[in-house]
Amino acid sequence: MQKMAAARRILALSLLAAGMSASLFGETAIAHGNAPALKFKHEVRQRHSSWYVDYVQFNGEPAFRVRVHHYHRWCNGYLYLTATRVAYVPQFTPSVNDGILIARPDIVDVKPRFSGYEISTQGKTYDFAFLSEPDAAFESGESEGRTDLLNFVGLALSDFAAAHLQFARSIVGSSSQDSSGATHFAAKPVIRILNSGAVINNTTLDAGLHAERVLGIAAAAGGIKAVTVNGAPATLVPISPEVVQFTGSELLLKDTGPNTVSISASSGDNAIAQIQFNLIRPAVRITQPVADGKVVAPTATIRGLVIGVNDLERVDLGGKNLALSKQLDGTFAFESASVPVNMGVNRIPGFLVRSNGERDVFWATVRRVPPGPPPLSLDRIAGALRADVTNGRLIDLVNENGVDFQMTPETENQLRSLGANKALLDAITDSQK
Repeated sequence: MQKMAAARRILALSLLAAGMSASLFGETAIAHGNAPALKFKHEVRQRHSSWYVDYVQFNGEPAFRVRVHHYHRWCNGYLYLTATRVAYVPQFTPSVNDGILIARPDIVDVKPRFSGYEISTQGKTYDFAFLSEPDAAFESGESEGRTDLLNFVGLALSDFAAAHLQFARSIVGSSSQDSSGATHFAAKPVIRILNSGAVINNTTLDAGLHAERVLGIAAAAGGIKAVTVNGAPATLVPISPEVVQFTGSELLLKDTGPNTVSISASSGDNAIAQIQFNLIRPAVRITQPVADGKVVAPTATIRGLVIGVNDLERVDLGGKNLALSKQLDGTFAFESASVPVNMGVNRIPGFLVRSNGERDVFWATVRRVPPGPPPLSLDRIAGALRADVTNGRLIDLVNENGVDFQMTPETENQLRSLGANKALLDAITDSQK
């Protein structure tokens, strides 16, 4: 314990020497890696990325997880910080067998680096650098988070309980402190959704998948007794006596229109809070040519719908900026005429451009085929029936070539009298050109 206390003092002095504050952090609460996390923005050489501190379980203990590079060997993995130990697992380079497990009392020195930490035990030193992941450009109010990340990880290394409390405050985003530094939560539950953007009651948000599993945080002064997502109980993981992480069961999202999500949280004092929002699954649906449709001409008209993108600015297809027409159901229709196509399968790239500049890629597939035989006439089918060509063979020909006449009661009676069965008559009706 004396070694640990010394390490804490050393770290506190190091933070002060670096001009850091151990009490204020500029993090953003988010879901990352299926876990609640704090995000710290990073920009280097005009490339935007973010560092993440995930809240997970490690060997049965609450842990903070940070993606790092270990300088001892050329390997990348996760650094886990718990109340009793510090561990490194070479998750991304498993062939490099240099995992580390250090008991807290064995740590004698901790020093911040430019973007990482140096952790020393008796006779051995381990150097780690934080690894960021690609992210969008900074939004209004966001700033470089290197110092804030160093502060938080430094606090977790020196005083896990204090970092744990800071994490609970940050992830909830709604609490207060009195003059003694004690944290106070509201009596009525606070609900915060982490994996669907900034959820405000009755808002509509984009969902990127066919199914979503809502991950969020609920907090109340009297603790959280239960959380439901669309009436079904959510799985709860305590973070503190007042704060829980909740995960709902998988929600299958329909392709068009809003999917309503209702969340209710009740506290130990039987106070109840509710929030409701809509998820729309973004998609681009090519309506012309139809799926597996073919064209013969050297150019094609491509039409489509953009579904579930609220902040759509424009659609680019094949290098052209297309006009958009907003429909009553909130979708956007687009059309590109005279698109050149080669013989065979053409995959034409397109982009949805959002108001913040982000782009989503989609593809329009057009298959150009050589001109085929002309559609079958009524006389040709009648002649084939008189020549005892089977109904099965005629169905194949009709499916391949179509017909150039309309099925009328008179036509149907004529073909029946020549031996056409129902399957052939249905094929002719379906294949009229």
